Amino acid sequence: MNIKGIVLSTKYGDINGDSKLEKVTLIGYPLEEGGEFISKLDLLIEGDNLKESFRIDEEGYGFKLFLINTTNKNIDKILITGDYGGSGGYIIANLYKYKDNKIKLIFSNKSFGEKYTYEASFLPDYKAVVISEETKKKYIIDIKNKDKEYLDLIYDKNGNILPYENPEVSSVNAIFPIQLSFNNYYSFLVYQRIIGVVNSDTLGWIQTTIDIDDNGNIKTIYQYIALYGEDIK
Repeated sequence: MNIKGIVLSTKYGDINGDSKLEKVTLIGYPLEEGGEFISKLDLLIEGDNLKESFRIDEEGYGFKLFLINTTNKNIDKILITGDYGGSGGYIIANLYKYKDNKIKLIFSNKSFGEKYTYEASFLPDYKAVVISEETKKKYIIDIKNKDKEYLDLIYDKNGNILPYENPEVSSVNAIFPIQLSFNNYYSFLVYQRIIGVVNSDTLGWIQTTIDIDDNGNIKTIYQYIALYGEDIK
C-alpha cells in the first residue's frame, strides 16, 4: 500500500542569506496508515525561484522542525528532532545548513556522542565517579542514601565493590536550543543520563551547553551534572 506523506511542520526563515524568508516543510511517511512511526522523511524548501526536495534518512517518532540561527551571521540552520522510541529515551537530532541548493548535515546526536565520551565507575564509600574525556572533568555522585537493597547490588557487607558492571552515560536524551543572555544566536543544551545498576536507574544527568559553527565544529560552553533532590527528613 502506498502511504501518503503528511505535513509534520512548516517554518519560515532565511536559510540562504538572501535576506528573504524561505518556506521549509517537513513531510513524514508513516509506516502504516494512521500510525505514529515515521519510516522516511522529506524536507521541502520553497522561496523566490526556489523549490527543492531532499530525502532525510531517519525513522522514528515525534519528528519536529526548527529554523535556528546558530552563529552571528543571521542565517538559519535547519534542525530536525525526533526519538527512536523504547525505554532508553534516546533522541534524534540533525542540524543541516543549506548552501548552493544543497543541504549538508553538520551536526547530529551521533556526532555529539562520538566527541563526548565518558568513563564511569563506582567508588568506595558509596560514591560514583563520571569522567568526561572531552572536557577533562570528573564528577562525583554520593549514593550513600540509596536503599540498602540497592547498595547491596554494588558493595559487599564490608563496603568492598562487587564485580558488577560500572555505571555508564547514555546517548543523547534531549537537546534544547537556548539563547544565552550575552549572545544574539542560539546555543544548544544537551542532556545525557547517568545510568546506575540497571537501565531504569538514573543517578543524574550530564548537561552540556555547546555552540556549533557553520562547519559543524563544536565548542563546549558549560558542562555540569544535575542530581535529583532528596526529601528532607
